[in-house]
Formats: sequence, structure tokens, C-alpha cells
Amino acid sequence: MVGAHSAQRMAHSGFGFGPLALFTYACERNHLGFVVAEKPKISTQVHSAVGQGWVEGGSFFGSLISGALLGYFADRWLGTSPWLVIVGVLLGAYSGFMRVWQYAKIQGEREDEERRQRGR
Repeated sequence: MVGAHSAQRMAHSGFGFGPLALFTYACERNHLGFVVAEKPKISTQVHSAVGQGWVEGGSFFGSLISGALLGYFADRWLGTSPWLVIVGVLLGAYSGFMRVWQYAKIQGEREDEERRQRGR
């Protein structure tokens, strides 16, 4: 909480009162060199890995849904319900797993190459 002296200083400097004023004052304190607690920084490598995980998960899910929808519409067209939906889901799951497998293989090769580069 801001003390009485700080509140007077805020009022005289034109900050006013309220949450925005406290935020502005905190920013000013930070720029003046006062110690302000910082949030721990998450590495860009973690952000990249999480982002790529979402992309790969979405790719797998998209393959699964695409196979199911293609099977559903083929079943309706040919009247073979539910067999082509089942085949579509299986082929979609296979396609999704293969995409994830290829990604993991490529990432493993990149990491091996980076380790070799650092080891030299």
C-alpha cells in the first residue's frame, strides 16, 4: 500500500487516485531505480515448445476430425453406415500419429545436432 507521503506526492504530481494512479506510480518508482519485485521470466525455449505442442496437438485433432467427417459423408452417400466412419477415424488417427511421429523425429535430430555442435 502507498504511504501518506507517497499519496501526497501522487496527488501533487497529477497522478490522481485509484488503481491507474497506483500503477502509474509503481511504474515511476521502477524507472527511478527503486526495488520492485519482478516476475520470473520464462525462457523463449519453453514458450516455443508449448506453442509447437499446441500446433502438433491441433494437427492430430484435425486429422482425426477430417477422417471422421470424410467417413461420415461417404457413409451417407453410399449408405454403408457406420463402416466408413470407423475407417475414416482409424485413418485419421493413423495420419495424426504419423505427423506427430515425424515431428518428434525431426526435433530429436535437431537436438542431437545441437549437442554435437556444443560438444566440439
